[in-house]
Formats: sequence, C-alpha cells, structure tokens
Amino acid sequence: DSLADRASGQSVAPTCERTEALRVLRQLSVPKGSEWLCHGDANPGNLLRGASQLWWIDPRGIAGEVEYDVAVMALKTSVDLVALANGVGVDAERVRAWSTVAMAARV
Repeated sequence: DSLADRASGQSVAPTCERTEALRVLRQLSVPKGSEWLCHGDANPGNLLRGASQLWWIDPRGIAGEVEYDVAVMALKTSVDLVALANGVGVDAERVRAWSTVAMAARV
C-alpha cells in the first residue's frame, strides 16, 4: 500500500483493483517463445502520423505483447478499446485484460 513508483499525481490503486489485476496477470501468462517486442511507453506523445502510416518513437523496447501497448493507448486517449484493437488487428479480449492491469498500475 505504500507504493511509490507511479505517475505524478496518481494515487495507489485500491487493494481490490490490484488483486483483480494480479488475477488477470496470472491468466495472461504467455507461452515461452511467443513474446514480442513491445513499445513499453505507449502514449500519444510517442506516436507520429505520416501520410499513410503511424510510427512509434522513443521506445523502451521491452519483451511483451502489443495488446499491452494498445490497452495503454486506449486508456490514455479514451479511444474505444475494441475499435482500436480491431483497427490494429489484435485480440480485443487480451487488450481488455491488459487494460485491467494497466489501470491498476496507474500507467
């Protein structure tokens, strides 16, 4: 309950929210060998839009799932999570699960 590593102005998530996020994390375990490179700092300030495509800049480059980045972007932009997942071509249910984790982490 005395967690200090969080975004400025964010309070620690309530115990029930953190407990639910841990439950979801256990369900999200990824089979070995199926990890991908994920940005790790998905936010609108790290996204450039070109004439025909988008580019991520300033990546942290961590092993993870693209669905995590999509969940964080949906949270930070208030874009519909399912629409964003479908537009990117990833599993909307995994994005929804990752958003539970990201909300509890206060990213």
